[in-house]
Amino acid sequence: MDIPEQLRSFDNYLTNDITWHEIFIHNFISATAMIILGNLSGGLIAVLLLVYNASIVAIAAYIAFLKGDSIGYSIMIFLPHGIFEVPAIFCSFLLGMSTFKALINKIYSEEVIPNDSTKDKIAILIFMLLSLLVASIIESTVTPKFSAVFINN
Repeated sequence: MDIPEQLRSFDNYLTNDITWHEIFIHNFISATAMIILGNLSGGLIAVLLLVYNASIVAIAAYIAFLKGDSIGYSIMIFLPHGIFEVPAIFCSFLLGMSTFKALINKIYSEEVIPNDSTKDKIAILIFMLLSLLVASIIESTVTPKFSAVFINN
């Protein structure tokens, strides 16, 4: 995909009416995949998905910078929902590394890496879900408004 096509799809993203629940479901599926596939692979896929997510954010920030021609535009597009979404992604990564932590502890026959209790994992999961919910609401309502302000100025 060349940059002009990426910019067109970025415009479509910012101007289309994407509902908060569509964003939430997408992010929930991504987080759930990181948790399940991460645990099935001993943490390897969780690491790969975390790197993949970071790459996507970097590319999107670059495209936003090109589109808005300022760092301020990029920040205003990502910061409002990112302060909730990034911690949620890290929570899913943490939950996706459970089998890796257990494996390391088993190899060394001691708790080298503390593995969270079931109660802690539930609390992390609830925090992740609430953060994704808040991020999706902000991303569907606030982000397009910030975009319009910067594009019109």
